[in-house]
Amino acid sequence: MVILECAIGRFPYIQDQQSRPSFYELLQAIVGSPPPSAPPDQFSPEFCSFVSACIQKEPKDSFSSGPVVSSVHQEV
Repeated sequence: MVILECAIGRFPYIQDQQSRPSFYELLQAIVGSPPPSAPPDQFSPEFCSFVSACIQKEPKDSFSSGPVVSSVHQEV
């Protein structure tokens, strides 16, 4: 989540930057919405894929730490 937030310059679940959602509105958005993604028109396919794999809500759908570290090491 942090890498996506840094990349797009805002918290991914907040669409309207003018208002500040309550804790419960934010919680509902995180729990009830699909995982956010990096905009493919602004970032490379590799970055979008990396973010998508890291931000999955279900552990079985997410990267384990080994492939994440290996993927980052290859990109650096």
